[in-house]
Formats: sequence, structure tokens, C-alpha cells
Amino acid sequence: MVPVGRVAPLILFCMTSAAFAAENPAPPHPRAAAAASHAERGYAIGPVPEWVVPAKESGGTPVERAPMHYELIDEQVRLGGKLEQDYAHVVRVVNDSSGLSVAAHIEVVFDPTFQKVTLHRLDLVRDGQRTSRLNKDYPLLRRETQLERQMYDGRETLSINIDDVRTGDKIDYAYTVSGANPVFDGKFVHVFWMRSTSAPEALHQVRLLAPVSRDIHVQAPADVKPQITTLGALRESIFRRENVPRFSAEPLTAYSALTKDQLWFSEFADWGEVARWGAGLFSAARSERQLAAQAEELKAGRGSPEAQVLATLDFVQKEVRYFGTELGQNTHRPVAPQQVLKQRFGDCKDKVGLLIGLLQQQDIQASPVLVSSFLREDLPNVLPSPLAFDHVISRVDLGGSTYWLDATHAHQTGALAERQSIGFGQGLVLAADSTQPVLLPRPYDKERLNVRDIIHFKSFTEDPTLEARITYRGDYAEGMREVLAKQNLSDVANQLGSPYLKLYPKARMLGTAEVEESSAEDAVTLVLHFVLPDFWRFPEQKALVSPLLPYLVHDALVLPRAQVREQPLAFPLLGIIRHTIVVEFPEDVYDKLPHARSEDGDAHLTLRQTLTGTLRSEEFLAELHVNVDQVMPEDWTAFSSKADEMLRKVSFVASLPTVPLARQPELLHDVKAELAKPRAKGAPDNSLDRARLLLLTAEIEGGRLTPPLAAQALTARATLNTSLGHRDAALADSARAQQLAPSSADPLNGSGLKNEADH
Repeated sequence: MVPVGRVAPLILFCMTSAAFAAENPAPPHPRAAAAASHAERGYAIGPVPEWVVPAKESGGTPVERAPMHYELIDEQVRLGGKLEQDYAHVVRVVNDSSGLSVAAHIEVVFDPTFQKVTLHRLDLVRDGQRTSRLNKDYPLLRRETQLERQMYDGRETLSINIDDVRTGDKIDYAYTVSGANPVFDGKFVHVFWMRSTSAPEALHQVRLLAPVSRDIHVQAPADVKPQITTLGALRESIFRRENVPRFSAEPLTAYSALTKDQLWFSEFADWGEVARWGAGLFSAARSERQLAAQAEELKAGRGSPEAQVLATLDFVQKEVRYFGTELGQNTHRPVAPQQVLKQRFGDCKDKVGLLIGLLQQQDIQASPVLVSSFLREDLPNVLPSPLAFDHVISRVDLGGSTYWLDATHAHQTGALAERQSIGFGQGLVLAADSTQPVLLPRPYDKERLNVRDIIHFKSFTEDPTLEARITYRGDYAEGMREVLAKQNLSDVANQLGSPYLKLYPKARMLGTAEVEESSAEDAVTLVLHFVLPDFWRFPEQKALVSPLLPYLVHDALVLPRAQVREQPLAFPLLGIIRHTIVVEFPEDVYDKLPHARSEDGDAHLTLRQTLTGTLRSEEFLAELHVNVDQVMPEDWTAFSSKADEMLRKVSFVASLPTVPLARQPELLHDVKAELAKPRAKGAPDNSLDRARLLLLTAEIEGGRLTPPLAAQALTARATLNTSLGHRDAALADSARAQQLAPSSADPLNGSGLKNEADH
């Protein structure tokens, strides 16, 4: 969401879409007549333009209680020829001391290559008295907020900090930004945000004044009805919202929630016109000789066109570093490919232009494609406009197959089919015959993350080891490679090992992590090793069990808790995630092959779980399919209930019989015989205790108990021996239990022999 008082940057093109905070015009301040030189300040001071008509405030409009609110936001645009003037007028009201910092700081962001700023008013209103703060020079800052993304956009910020602001004050300011980016060839495109993330608004008005002859398309919020008036050769369009609450995003809010508060203007008739405009940007003159030489070098020795494309893509991705210079028309117009080749850097549009140029030199058809990382599949729901996009990829047609390739992915590996850009939903191919956005490869049937945990027992009496294989695919693999390039492997391993240390509190990491790259696919695997003390639980000394949690799937199902939602929820990961847990034993432990399967879900998510294995292993698989990109508010109640139900099902229990298979038939025979023995008249019936004694003896002698668990079984057997009158056997069991687990509580406590032993 774009804060009021700033222009709206788009991630790729850094277009200055003037979502300006505006204010009620009033008579210009006397200092306006003595305005200082624009060149000295970097901005001018002058009167409100004559074409501006003050917004009509209703008076007494209720507003949501907040530390600060907007009494008025009035944004007006005047179009004439290729001239564009964006006027903004804002009145901020400080209701509480916590709102002082937001209210007192004003920023006006503009591109000095084609825009100029004029301040009209900067007043502090206290107790009805108005004081101008225009009698001070304010700094112009070159704030490169995109530099961490390797992008220099050249915008400047007029930064205004008003001093001595107090609770109850009003900040009343107005300014105009003049100039339009020539890259749009005189066509008007604009996106206003008619709702603020910083404070509620009593009135938000947008006014557009444009020649009647200009066909400007409009898409407004559902509750905003335009007031359209013809004023001679001009058309006035007014859009108003009153009592607008502050925009507060719910957890994982989808971008589609924001578009409902956007007011779009576009002078492009349809997507076909946008495509032709974009194609024109990429038709810059190329030096055939320079591109041809590099293309020939990339082509040499390649056995197939696929290999040529792969080599060319690798070159552009890895040998041309990512850095964008987004000044003036370069917000959208790519640098000529030969220049990109010479300087060996560029942003997405520059790298795509170079990739296409090099491929065309090799007689391989390729086209640029505009995509949106925020609108994605909602792209057709907004007006045809260049502002709908923030990224460029390429379409390559080869031997009847189409590949959608991203030239900016410097950490990508694998074959062409493994390098498809997925998750953008739809894109606009920049070609003369392009009329609509086209469907791009979707992520829903693609594996994105895969964890395979192998728990191995070298022997039953030793602590098992765990090998965790964590595989990232596609853009997740590329993200992990970038992390590994910037961080120590040990630090990354500690982060990835955290879930295991929570699941197995006594676990210890062994050795160093390993990184396995795949040459055939865009995947990277990190391998961690642990030892797992106290893996088994031994409830009632009947069987060994251990709960197993496929945390990858479990955590993906942990969604924000809310009975209702007003905004759609966006899934943070799309596609398929898998978590497998394998438990391996040194000998056969089961008398039949493990097998079970379950499936649950709805239109949004599908959970599949399976149990398979051999006579000496179990393999648990949890697989979650994310089938859509978002959950709509009207579906939330049913969906959240289903997600909670699935979450409760994500768990397995590994179990191990304590008596070896070969011993079990004999034990069963002995137990039955013991239970069938006749009881002497008047004697107590202790057949169950005798049978239990047989079982404990078989468990202790079975060789599958670790020393602490064997101590538990011996203590239980000592208790039974005591109740059966076998005092010497009970003392022997207790003594042996103490030897096996000397740090545990005194085994005699559970045997009933402690007092006798003390004497």
C-alpha cells in the first residue's frame, strides 16, 4: 500500500504513479510572490494552479478514531497535450501524541528528469490560527530505496519535517508535481490509492480534468460513483470517498484485497495496444556486428538449438550482472542490447532485450513478456495499462515447444524444461499480434520443497542417527543458492536444523552440512546429520513408540487463526511440498509389510499421507498440494475448519515390537500356558502377573532396549517379583537397573524392597 504523500513505485519500472496526498486550496501565501529560484532549492514556491477547484467538504463527516487522521485528501490531475500536472492537498489532524511523528513528516517523491515540484502551502493550524512554514528551505534527498535490489532509480525526495507540532494541531499542505514520463508516448496512465495505510480519512477525492477528445478508461472502487461534467472542451471526472477507514492488512493478505481500493486510469484502449507499445520499446536499434559475434561464440560447439538457448540463457543470467538504472524513460525502455553487452549489467528488461537479440542472431524466435509479481492471476481484473506490470521475462519458441525464461535468475541450473518461470499466472507477450494476456506455466503440479528424513538404527541398543535431506526446487533452489553465497554454510545448517532440535530435544548435530547440486534439474539439496538420544518412548513397558512429525507439511498448514476474514488469504507457497520420514532397523521387525493411505482436503488444499515399508523399515509420506493461489473471504470459514482438521491428521507414530519375531511364537505359547494353569483353592489369582513377568523377561532378553529402557523394564519386573514373593529376583533386577541407569531415580522405590534393603 502506498502511504499518502508519496508517489507509488512499481518494483521493476519504478514508475512515479502519483498517488499524492492532497489538500484544500486556499489563497496563496504572501511569500509565493517572492518565490526563490527553483534551481537553488530544487523545488519552487508558487500559487495554486488556476484550474484547481477546491474539494467540497461535507463538514462533520465521522472518522475512525486514530492517533492521526486525514481531514482531507484531494488529488487532482490536469491533462493538456503531453503536459500533466498532479496537484495534491492534504489536511492532517493530530489526535494523540503517538500520531505526531507521522503527521509532522511529509515526503514528496519525484523524478527530476521529467518532473518539477511546486509547493503552494505548508501551514500549521493551532486553535484556528494558521502559521506558514514555507519560510524555510527543505532538503532534497537522493534516497535510493531500491539499491538493495540492485536498482538505481534516480528519484528525489523533498523531505519536510515540521517543528513544534502538538496534539490537536492540523498540518495543511499543498503542492503540484508537473511532468509526465515520455516513455508512455503522451498516453495517460495512473493508479490512485483511495485508502491509506497510515490513518483513516474523512474525505478522499480524486479529480481528473482532461480534454473531451481523450478516451481515458476508468476502473474505480465499487463504492465510488464518478461525477462527470463537460466544461467546454474539457471533461471533469470526480471520484469521492467519505469516512474511509485505515487499511489494515490481515495476515497473508492477497494483493487482490488492495486492488479494491485502487482507482485506475488508462488511455490504452486494450491489451493489444499495450503490447504494441511495449514491443516498440524493445525494437531499439541493435548493432548486428557486436551481437552477432557474441551469438556465434555461444552457438559454437552446441549440438542442438536447445543447447544454444541454454548456453545463451546461462550467459545472460550469469555473465551479465543485475543492476538497473531507472531514470526517465528507462523506467520502462530497455537499454540497447549492444550497450548491455558492453557494460555487462542491466535490469530485467535490459537482460531480456539482450537475450532476445542474441537468440534472434541464432535464428531462434523469442519475444519479451510483461508479467506482474503482485497481480499474477488477477491481471485480467485491472485495466489494460503498463502499470499492471513490474517484471519482464522472455518467450522462446523452439521446435514446437514454448519456454518461458527469466533472464535475471543468476542462480538457476538444469535443463530448459526445468527453468520455466512459474507462478506469474498470466503475461502479455509483446508482439504485433498479441491481443490478450496468455496463461503462463502454473506451479500447482510442481514440487517446490521436499524433505526426506532417514532415521537409521545400526543396532537396537544404540541411539539412532538421522540424515535430513532438504531439497529446494525452482525459485526456492535459486533463493537457497543465493543464501549460501552470502552466508556461512554452518549458519545456514543451524537455521535448517532448528526444527529437528525442537522435535528431538536431545538431538545433536553431527559433522558439517553437505550441499548437493543437480545438473539435470534446478534443484539443490542440503544434507544434515544428527544423533537422536532417547528416540523411543516405552509406555507401560509394552512396546517402543516414537511420534514422528513431518514438520514441513505441518507448518504449511499452520495458518492465521480467525473465525472470519474480510480480505483474501494468499498462500505463501504454491505447488507441492513433500515430507518423508523413513525408519530403518538392522533386522526384520514386522511380520507383514506396512501399508496405509489417506487423503483429505478441499478445492484449496489436498493432503495425502501414506505408510509403506519392508519387514525391517517404515516409510511415512505426507504430501500437501496447494491447488489455488488464494482463499476468498466467503470461503474462509469452511476452509479454515478443513485446514484445522487436516492439521490434526499430520502425524505418524513409529512402533517397534520389543520381542524379536523368532521369539514371539514361543512367548505366546508360554503366556497361554501360564494363564491356563489351575489355581489352588483359596489362592489369589495372579496369573496375569505371571504372564506379564514372562513378557518383561522376553523384552529384557530381546536385545532391543537401550540401557535406560532396559532399566525401566527391570524396575517393572522387580515390582512384579515383589508382588509374587520372589524377593531375591526383585533385588537382583533393582540392582541391575541401577547399574544400567545410575542417574535415574532409585529403582527400589518402585519395587517395594527399599525399606527391607535399608535394614
